[in-house]
Amino acid sequence: MFPKAFIALILTASALSVGAVPAPTSPCADVHIIAARASTEAPGAGIIDALVSQVQQESSQTVSTVAVDYPATLTDYANSSAQGTAATKTLLNNQAAACPNQKIVLVGYSQGAHVIGDTVAGGGGVAGLGAATPPVAASVANRVNAIIQMGDPRHVPRQSFDVGTSLRNGLFPRLQMLLNFSTLLYYDPLYLTEKDATDGRPHELPQWIYFTWAAGLFLYQSLDAIDGKQARRTGMAGPLGEMFDHASEIFTLANFYLTTWEEYHTGVLFLGYFSGPVEGILMIVGIYMITGFCGTLFWETRIWTFLGLEEVYPFNQVPNLPLNESFMCFAALGLGINIFHAYLNVQASRADPAAIRPHTKDTNPLNLLLPFLLPVGIQVAWLSHPTFNHSAIVHSALFVPFLCAWGLQFAHQVGRMILAHVTLGSERFPRWDWVWAWSVIGAVDANLPRLFGRAPIIQTNTLNTAIFVWLTLLVSLITYGRFVYLVINDITEFMGIACLVVRKKDEHGHWVHPEKSS
Repeated sequence: MFPKAFIALILTASALSVGAVPAPTSPCADVHIIAARASTEAPGAGIIDALVSQVQQESSQTVSTVAVDYPATLTDYANSSAQGTAATKTLLNNQAAACPNQKIVLVGYSQGAHVIGDTVAGGGGVAGLGAATPPVAASVANRVNAIIQMGDPRHVPRQSFDVGTSLRNGLFPRLQMLLNFSTLLYYDPLYLTEKDATDGRPHELPQWIYFTWAAGLFLYQSLDAIDGKQARRTGMAGPLGEMFDHASEIFTLANFYLTTWEEYHTGVLFLGYFSGPVEGILMIVGIYMITGFCGTLFWETRIWTFLGLEEVYPFNQVPNLPLNESFMCFAALGLGINIFHAYLNVQASRADPAAIRPHTKDTNPLNLLLPFLLPVGIQVAWLSHPTFNHSAIVHSALFVPFLCAWGLQFAHQVGRMILAHVTLGSERFPRWDWVWAWSVIGAVDANLPRLFGRAPIIQTNTLNTAIFVWLTLLVSLITYGRFVYLVINDITEFMGIACLVVRKKDEHGHWVHPEKSS
């Protein structure tokens, strides 16, 4: 038996009044239910038909139903869900046109729930789901009075568009940052947007993707700030929040190491005059927008040519770099300024010996920058095979998994730094991370011809190199995942709080579910 809440939702959506049984004035039923079955189920409504039938029996108004006709297979999931979405759109459009006063309800289970969601919200465009598909027209979507999705593979917990009790993401969650990365992997898995590796021609992505990246990054920034404000308002701000906020967001940001090093010694998270989380992200959003309008080749334009200064002194005495390389120069300048300010802040915090944080008294702050330089040197040495300008990894499909492995190792390193900071030195500052050993092996093996004049032992061919890079990614992922699990477990148990759940304190000062605190 399905929960009564689902039936109540349908009855409420159809504006039924108990005891009132109006006679239909047209061949259109009062309520029309479109049902999509789950994966591998036989044609028809599948298991969800039990809910549909119960609504028909208990409703005091006329209810018509139709099942979405689509493959519902797992072996070719992307095409199956795309066909289901197209079929549902056709049913919805036809029904809205034929019965303009009818109330429409969409019901789906498993892949059927995915199909229903993509019909009204758009789908595809991410790894594993095929090409992007637009949603049904807003005028038609507004005709839908209720939607029920059970076991939705695109579910995201605690979102306004996904009401339910499940706290786990589906297989293809509708997340902004995940969507950005997934579209990159789907449309450009070899990371060849700038130049195609085979013939040197431009390798363009669909330009609409850059607009989705801009929107996703802006939403990420906004939600990040809102999350911090909510944590302070609800009294949930604490070390677990900092671990989530910082240790899970620094997969590629070398500048974050410096910020965490600074916070470890000063106890304060400083944001410079040009803040990465604010101005930096907005600048990247602007870059995505420009790329969406102008295409990637726009960034090949020479900077002085673009500004109309190529014949003007003194600009004509300075190299006329492409815009993309010019931005790298500007970024290097900004990074240099941030490094200098971080150094000054740490020095100022140590001017008064009595004010030095106890867990940093016996350390030289500059020595703790070495753990950043060491893994960078290891990874660059690995990438420099067979030569620095002709890397076997950079110019291949292994570049993305290599960067992901490096990012995971870096996330693990900075996560341990933050743990040392929030525990006030109970955990030691990470000077070495054993997961680097995999990269050390890769770097030494790749450079055996330089070091000892002999061929590599492991990376003897393209296949073996690929296996070792992917193995490094797997080990890095497991290491970081284990670290995250253990830290969350320890902090939640020690503080009596829950992860990803807002709680309140009862009269005894214990964290409890909000309903139990009243």
